[in-house]
Amino acid sequence: MADKSKYFTRSRANAGVILNIKTPEGGDAGDWLRVLGVDSDAFRDAKTATHRNLMVIAQMPTPEERKAATVDEELRLTATLVSGWSFDDPCTETSVLDFLREAPQVARQIDDLVYNRDRFFGVASSSLPDTQKQVSDSTSAPLAADSQSGKT
Repeated sequence: MADKSKYFTRSRANAGVILNIKTPEGGDAGDWLRVLGVDSDAFRDAKTATHRNLMVIAQMPTPEERKAATVDEELRLTATLVSGWSFDDPCTETSVLDFLREAPQVARQIDDLVYNRDRFFGVASSSLPDTQKQVSDSTSAPLAADSQSGKT
């Protein structure tokens, strides 16, 4: 009898992986984000809320308002994937939104990771402990410790 658990993604998506983020120049400054997967409970809940919010946004009177609100909503959805980071300030919804708004290339790095299932689950399925999953373009990059977990 075949084991269906090989198809389960929810627990791995909820645990997340460490994404070593790149500077705008493509360098490695040693900073990282803990990124949840698109099959995580948090993302699925946020996606449902986004769909409701987009219906309200569609009713806004001007194209400029609709565009600005849509961009904010998309950023908010991406921000729900960040559950921890290496920065000194606490990883809160507001601080993540502010960071991603000012560093859109990092939001793109998150999207590139989570929407590539082979990459996300390849890392999450590795033999690394759950607290030290890593995604990096470098095979020699050290693992990051998860010292700032959870948004408040």
